[in-house]
Amino acid sequence: MKFFTTAAAALVLTGICGAGNLVQNGDFAQEGNLWQSPQYTGGKKYHVFENGKLTVSGNQAGKYNAFVSLVQELPLLDPAQEYIISADVTANVPEIGKKYCWIKVRQANESNVTIAYSGFDVGLRNKNSKKYVAKFRPSGNAASFRLYVISANLSDSDQITVDNITLTPVNGKAAAGNAAAVENLVRNGDFEANSLDPWVSRVGKAQTAPFAIAPDGVLNINGDPANKYKAFLTLIQQLPPLQAGKKYQLSFRAKAGLSDVTKKSVAVQVRESDMDNITIVYDGVPQIALGKKDWQVYKVTFIPRVEADKFELYVRSTNLAQGDTVCVDDISIIPVK
Repeated sequence: MKFFTTAAAALVLTGICGAGNLVQNGDFAQEGNLWQSPQYTGGKKYHVFENGKLTVSGNQAGKYNAFVSLVQELPLLDPAQEYIISADVTANVPEIGKKYCWIKVRQANESNVTIAYSGFDVGLRNKNSKKYVAKFRPSGNAASFRLYVISANLSDSDQITVDNITLTPVNGKAAAGNAAAVENLVRNGDFEANSLDPWVSRVGKAQTAPFAIAPDGVLNINGDPANKYKAFLTLIQQLPPLQAGKKYQLSFRAKAGLSDVTKKSVAVQVRESDMDNITIVYDGVPQIALGKKDWQVYKVTFIPRVEADKFELYVRSTNLAQGDTVCVDDISIIPVK
């Protein structure tokens, strides 16, 4: 149910033209040709190539099952150029636990020290086929690039199917109209990662989990009236610097259906603060419609203040009762004209 990412993929890929895919055999028509599986030492294979697709699974008896990679060397990337990485993925992982999978480009310096991994995490809770898309700009200090398909702690029966991996330079004007579709400044805003990272939950001693990811990859905001911070429970993410005077759109989906909404609130807002960490303003939605049981889409635009030095995204709940649950999903912040 992550329509933001899927819609973004469709928009962005139609906006890229005239540039070839830098991933060789990314459609696996040549099975495993040009790919390496360095952790495989025998026994059940981590990577199987059939019918033009890659299937990733675990080998619990394998020595390196906690960290498995499929790797391809990439050409040098231009730090003055933006790139789009995408793939079609279907996950069949019944028990998530401490398992994960991601597809990213490793950027390393001349000493082969990692500078960054750029790409996306695969949402293992999502059972449907999904196109993942991410955009990045290479570091000017990077001297080598490798494409990694990483998995960890998968069981022998788990299966993650991957197809159509692409890495394509953004073609200036052709992609400019659609660039905002992937410039989501919120990380893990669709809550498909295996944890809340990089969100930080400030909840004190919790009797229940005020913020938790549900099995369907949705953020659940739960009532915890025994918590001493029940009037101001927060889930916070640090945002990159926002440009003063530029317009941004905050959007998300939410549903609740609470029968009693008296003195209760759930907010999704951007906190702007100055260099002394003193709050200037909260932008966004101060009150979700807690009585609505169906999904509601919220969109609001804001312009950062020139005096703001720090930006944080807050999901805040106030006075929810035991048994109350508010669902939030697909949080994004994108620049708009």
